[in-house]
Amino acid sequence: MHCWLKPTAPCAVFTKPLNLKAQQVMRMNSHTLTVTFLGTGSADLYPAPFCNCENCDAARTYGGSDLRSFSCALICDDLLIDCPPDVISSAMRCGISLMNLKALLITHSHPDHLSPTLLLSRRANIWAMHRPHKPTTQIPQLSELAIYANECSLMLVRQWLAEQQKYDLKVRLIKLKPFEPYQIDEATTVHAMPAAHCIGVEDALIFALFRFGRCLLYAVDTGFPNEETLSYMRQFQFDAAVVDATYGVSAPTREHMNIQVALALRQRMLSEGMLKEGAPFVLTHISPHWTPPHHAIANELERKGVLLAHDGMRITL
Repeated sequence: MHCWLKPTAPCAVFTKPLNLKAQQVMRMNSHTLTVTFLGTGSADLYPAPFCNCENCDAARTYGGSDLRSFSCALICDDLLIDCPPDVISSAMRCGISLMNLKALLITHSHPDHLSPTLLLSRRANIWAMHRPHKPTTQIPQLSELAIYANECSLMLVRQWLAEQQKYDLKVRLIKLKPFEPYQIDEATTVHAMPAAHCIGVEDALIFALFRFGRCLLYAVDTGFPNEETLSYMRQFQFDAAVVDATYGVSAPTREHMNIQVALALRQRMLSEGMLKEGAPFVLTHISPHWTPPHHAIANELERKGVLLAHDGMRITL
């Protein structure tokens, strides 16, 4: 199901992850996996700030689901995929606190996916507790934030942390490698896979995320997966897929999909047993210069079996 945002229940940890198709039938129905789309736009934003093309002006006029911030997604309330520069304001608009955040997955180092804003905001708790003026409210202690990323992204984070070395921001860095699963907690395993993006520059990543017996594909800012990645994906049967559709109704590139290529990926995943029948297949990372506004195209896409994400949308598995 998908819906507009409503208050999020805490995400409990209860079992060791299962990572094979045959094991995915072992579910705990008392736990659900939620995906909240804090942002669904490309690096252009939607509308683009310095553009008055037909799509951008329509988005400003209609507002609502036509307005897109930088792409990122919150899993339950404790795991964030990507931290763009506007993630804090995006969470505010959704009425979400990031206090329970324990893990951050980074796809790649481009500034619309990785910004120091989120990390630096953790200083507020430290300042409040160490200033001579006693806070007028109870300030919670920061819990550790584990950041999982490729080496290029981790280098940037280390640089930011070095600049703030007098503050203990309680950040732990873990390098992810393609095709090597990593257990995040007792309930969650992430499988990093190569993205068709930043080719020859860095090892951009897409993720198979396994939690509570559900399996989610997050393949954003990428072209069509190569055969090695598809072969690795065949060990899973995904309960939902979140997929790049940057180029909308225009031609794709090897580093970004359009709607037609995303639909082809869905069909291949269904035909090869990688995607469950009826599983949500969600398009995100939308650019205004190649994709009509949400209000003009979402219903047509839903008739084709896919959902067009919008900021604040949530799916529950």
